[in-house]
Amino acid sequence: MQRTNVLFLCSDNAYLSLLAEAYLNQHASAGLHAFSAGPAPAGKLSPQLKKALFENGLSDAGLEPKSWDIFALPHAPQPDYVIQLQRDPRLAQQPQWLRAPKQMHWQISLPTSQMSAGARRKKAFDTLAAAIDRALEAGAFGQENPKLKASA
Repeated sequence: MQRTNVLFLCSDNAYLSLLAEAYLNQHASAGLHAFSAGPAPAGKLSPQLKKALFENGLSDAGLEPKSWDIFALPHAPQPDYVIQLQRDPRLAQQPQWLRAPKQMHWQISLPTSQMSAGARRKKAFDTLAAAIDRALEAGAFGQENPKLKASA
C-alpha cells in the first residue's frame, strides 16, 4: 500500500497545524499520514493545544513545533498534500519541495478572545475536525473508498 503524506501548515506550528496532525493521524484510514510544520516554529507546544488534545482524546506524543524546511530534505517524508490553515503571507513562500504536492487553503480562523479559553478550544477543534472529516469523506487525499477509523 502506498503511503500518502499530508503536511498541515500554520505560521508557528504551535497549535492549529499540530492539532490537525494529531486528529488526522488518529482518524484516517491506513496509508494516510499527517505531519505539521511552519515557517516560524514556536519553541514549544501551546498550552492551549495540550488542553485541546486532552479534551478530545488525542495524544501529544511525537508532536513538536518544527520548521517546514525539514520536509524539503531528501530523507524526510515528502508531502503529497500541503494544507495552509491560516491566512499568512509567509505561508505562500514555501520551501522547494522535492516533488510538487497538491496545495489546499482551508483558512481555519481561531475564535475571538471574547469567548472563554475552553469555548475557543472547542470551536477551533470542532471547525478543524469537521474540515478534516469532510476531506476524508470526499476522498480529497486520493484515497479510494475512504472510511474513518472507528473512534476508540
